[in-house]
Amino acid sequence: VGFTGEANGTNCQACASGTYKSVIGSKECTLCQNGTYSGVTGASSAEACIECPANSVSAAGSTSVFDCLCKPGYFLEVDGSSSCEPCPEGTYNGAAGATVRE
Repeated sequence: VGFTGEANGTNCQACASGTYKSVIGSKECTLCQNGTYSGVTGASSAEACIECPANSVSAAGSTSVFDCLCKPGYFLEVDGSSSCEPCPEGTYNGAAGATVRE
């Protein structure tokens, strides 16, 4: 659990960050789902995958909160805030990952 290797039980390695494995055997580690991340090596359950902050998304297998990008229509203030805020009325950002209000 948390490790994978060859079918004969050799070359066991911890699951990489962004993955987990909850069963014993040579099965491959599972990627954390979209919208989550995990910096844990050797994770043994999906509970190691942490949800991205509100209004942000990440690709499957993400390893850091910095992989979580604001959804289109939201932006992240550069003032150190960690939550994505809606674009001001009358504005829109169509790209994921905006970090400034323009």
